[in-house]
Amino acid sequence: MVGAETSPASVLRAQLASIDRERASVHAQIAALHEKLEQLAKTRTTVTTQLKAVTFPILTLPNEITSEIFANYSLFIAHECGSLHSAPTVLTHVCRAWRQLALSLPKIWTQIFMGSESSPSIDFLLRLWFDRAGSQPLHVTTPDEDEGDAQRLFSMLVAYSDQFESLDCAFPLPEGCSLQPISGRVSNLRELSLYVNPQPSYPINVFATAPSLRKLVLSLYHENVVTAQIKLPWAQLTELRADYGFAPDLLQTIQKIPQLEVLELRAASYTPPAAPIQLTRLHTLRLHSAGGPVGTLQCLTYLVCPSLHNLELGVFGQYSAPTFSSFIKRADCIRCLTLSQLTSYEMELVLSRMPGIEDLSVLRVQDPYSLISSLRIQTPQWRLVPNLQKLHIELSGTPALLPEISAMLKTRVFATSSPAMSTLRQLTISTMESPDTSLSVAQLGKQLCTEVGPRGCKVDIAIQRTKRLDSRVGWAPGRNLLYSLDDVDDDT
Repeated sequence: MVGAETSPASVLRAQLASIDRERASVHAQIAALHEKLEQLAKTRTTVTTQLKAVTFPILTLPNEITSEIFANYSLFIAHECGSLHSAPTVLTHVCRAWRQLALSLPKIWTQIFMGSESSPSIDFLLRLWFDRAGSQPLHVTTPDEDEGDAQRLFSMLVAYSDQFESLDCAFPLPEGCSLQPISGRVSNLRELSLYVNPQPSYPINVFATAPSLRKLVLSLYHENVVTAQIKLPWAQLTELRADYGFAPDLLQTIQKIPQLEVLELRAASYTPPAAPIQLTRLHTLRLHSAGGPVGTLQCLTYLVCPSLHNLELGVFGQYSAPTFSSFIKRADCIRCLTLSQLTSYEMELVLSRMPGIEDLSVLRVQDPYSLISSLRIQTPQWRLVPNLQKLHIELSGTPALLPEISAMLKTRVFATSSPAMSTLRQLTISTMESPDTSLSVAQLGKQLCTEVGPRGCKVDIAIQRTKRLDSRVGWAPGRNLLYSLDDVDDDT
């Protein structure tokens, strides 16, 4: 016979009693949690109200100052991204005040990069971008690849072409696309950038009628580009920058541009023009080697620049001295000279032929010791750039040059030591890193003042510092918010 306390019914009753006690305990906890939630909700409401009442310091700035900050940001983001993400839409997502201000500033929406993709949502964003720029002059980069229905992107340009102030185009255009609809409708276009790779099978004549065009930037990524196939109002241009690559007939094209004031091209052997090129208004000439092997200064043989004031050389060449000397005799007004990535020997060859230089910039110096020594040694038989008044040296490394600089300043600043020499009035030295990374910028400045000493010359030391953003944070400029000034507005 089974006892009452061990019968199945008794065991089950005991289990039910245990469950009921546990349920009662849980209900008690739930009641306590509900009470805690109500307390937290009240506290959150109070804090939210207090937060909304806070005036953030940045919002106390006058709108005029904030507008300038926005304008600088829009230029920065355009330079950093150069894509559809360059639109300053992030400014409209921070708070109501910033959104209203950003939408009231059409000038911050004028840098437009159309990208290479097309879809209804992208088209909508682009039209919104164009519309927010209002009637402001536009700076537009057209699509350079066909990753979607690019024809829709090109058709969008027609409605805004009369506002183009600058335009960047890549040729050949994507298949099935054309810029002919804007031909004759770019009356305000002042600057045109053409990226050619390879030479298209058709002439580039869409900009043949552009009455305001003054500046042309040519980037040639193919060896057989012929500039004669580019139809432009050449005679009215005042600035030509062939900043990359090489076109054999470029000098013949330059002969069509007598009003040139600024010219940049690669040092190379071009097809000779029929006659010397008279550039009576040219004041700035830049020669580089981008887009090909180190060339020669043969092109200088054909240039006559009596008003040239500023010369920038990024290449010299082993046998360039005679050509350069002949050119300098025809351009005796040069006072500002920039030398980039030349050897110390090449720099001496150039400087010894240009005694009239008053402003000298030397960038990415390979042997700064030799340069500074050459500038320091001044004798009746050897006076390198005796009229020098401003000197800028950009160092790629961090050599300890303070004693050499001090000695050079002694020679260059005290006019009594060499009456035939002008007094150096300004010296600027820039480098990527501090010579002593253990010193702060302030400590380094104090040390430089002590070692260089007062010489009657303004000395500036610029240390460039690179700031890097860890890509793991998942932020892209102009795309995702880093923070919000009004992110506590959800009562859930």
